[in-house]
Amino acid sequence: MYQYLYHYTTLGVLEKIFNDPNGKYVTLLMSEYHSLNDAEEGVYLYNFLRDYKDDIAGSFETEDEKKYCRMAIDDFFKGENYKYLCEGYYGKHFSFSLSELGDSMQFWRQDYANENGIALRFNIENYEKGNKNTSVYIPIKEIRYLGDNTIKKVLLDDILLKFVETVRAEAEYVNHTDELDDDGSPSYPMTGAAILKEAPFWSVKNNVWESEKEYRMIKDIKSLTLSVKRRSNNKQELPYEIGPDFKPRYRMIIQNPFDEIILGPEIPDGYIGFVKDWLAQKHYDVDVTQSRGRERRRIKIYSNPTKG
Repeated sequence: MYQYLYHYTTLGVLEKIFNDPNGKYVTLLMSEYHSLNDAEEGVYLYNFLRDYKDDIAGSFETEDEKKYCRMAIDDFFKGENYKYLCEGYYGKHFSFSLSELGDSMQFWRQDYANENGIALRFNIENYEKGNKNTSVYIPIKEIRYLGDNTIKKVLLDDILLKFVETVRAEAEYVNHTDELDDDGSPSYPMTGAAILKEAPFWSVKNNVWESEKEYRMIKDIKSLTLSVKRRSNNKQELPYEIGPDFKPRYRMIIQNPFDEIILGPEIPDGYIGFVKDWLAQKHYDVDVTQSRGRERRRIKIYSNPTKG
């Protein structure tokens, strides 16, 4: 992983992120999956298993292995996990997106950043140093991009490799036992479907998005539910909110990992001083430099605030 990753957003979000008057902490607004710009967000791997079941089974060697691979995938789709998803309960995960790409015209042209937007440089070392030993630390995962012809790549994933080994073991066991139902399936519970439930559904996307070079922090809503209950009992502020766009957000307060702001190419010169003054009010020392000889500007934020 790179030391620096970048979060693209609008200038108006600055106040929500840098809202600590002492300048020590920032607030990350994490988005619910079905609110993101990819219609297949969080369900791509489900659909992949469903649509390419025969191709995945075909990657096994024996007919028994192929048969029990199909059975395991069918059992997986009959389970509560997938039913829950299909009934519309998408809000199981919240994410904060980052990219390898800094100062990228590809992102400046997107609606969620645009040329009047900003890119925040996320320093991985600062994040880990300030948050890894606390309850607010969430590992940053690299998004894996899969396409129609990447079945072997899917099966090489650690979890799905475990699935392959399980299917082979079950097929081998069935060959040496009479414990079968009338339809030829094992009379004991198959474990292949349970293995699939562990697969990284929330860090896989269609390869049409591969140019984004995305990483994510992902918050599971099961933890959120417990947190909401606990905070409600203590009459503390809830960690989620519904924004003016009616999209759910989860707020996570962490020690500031950002050390640079890149202003989009169309931001007026007057905003440079405005942003610099605003950050100074939050007790950050700042410096303004030009962006690699381009018209875009960078505002460097010293990691340690001058006060607080």
